[in-house]
Amino acid sequence: MNRFQDHESLLYLHKLAYASVQGVLDESVAYGIVNEMLIEHKQVLGRDFFIIFPQLRLPWNPDRPKDRRGNIPDVGLGRLTGSGVRHLQGGIEQKVATELMRNLPNPDSIVHDKAVQLSINRAIIQAEDQVKAAVKNGAIPCNTAIDWIIASGPYFIITSFGPFTEAQLSTRSHRPNASGDALLAEIAQELKDTADSTPITKTLHLIGTEEAAVAVHNYLVSGAQLYNSTDRNYP
Repeated sequence: MNRFQDHESLLYLHKLAYASVQGVLDESVAYGIVNEMLIEHKQVLGRDFFIIFPQLRLPWNPDRPKDRRGNIPDVGLGRLTGSGVRHLQGGIEQKVATELMRNLPNPDSIVHDKAVQLSINRAIIQAEDQVKAAVKNGAIPCNTAIDWIIASGPYFIITSFGPFTEAQLSTRSHRPNASGDALLAEIAQELKDTADSTPITKTLHLIGTEEAAVAVHNYLVSGAQLYNSTDRNYP
């Protein structure tokens, strides 16, 4: 047993990770696996260490009630104060697995695959706006880098966003619209048509491995330091 997750926990998550890439690849199944991973970490860190906020809506302009635009991380990680205010330490943006992930290959063997890069890069585009919205809602400190989990199926990286300038906070990279995420689809197509998709420079982890358990444990522990910050008054 180690202080991150015991052998039984790792086997359980590995079994789920494998099952999640059999049959029809489904993003909703991937949500379930990443949530199970977080629950296993709560068993180690304590039930009050963080709360899982699924599909957390963050208004893009919280000071403008008539502005209905918002960003929705697949998972928000945080705590709820006694007065009902949500403070976040991070979040997760999840994408459906790719075909190459079906037999759970070693992360190093798929990190250069174009489809994997595309999946991760699409999630990064959305996650950046989620972090910006979290800053504008006072959910996270405004003058520090924020780590976010970017997942594709049972694989994930941990990357940082910010701190942002005022101009950056006013600009959205991903603009959902009635045509069904047309801009994101356009960006995705451009990446597909490009011979060299943006490479994945962060370590790619696989849920159910000790390396992934250590990475998430450290991520959760380091992110908890943000709760003590009073630098949440934006603008």
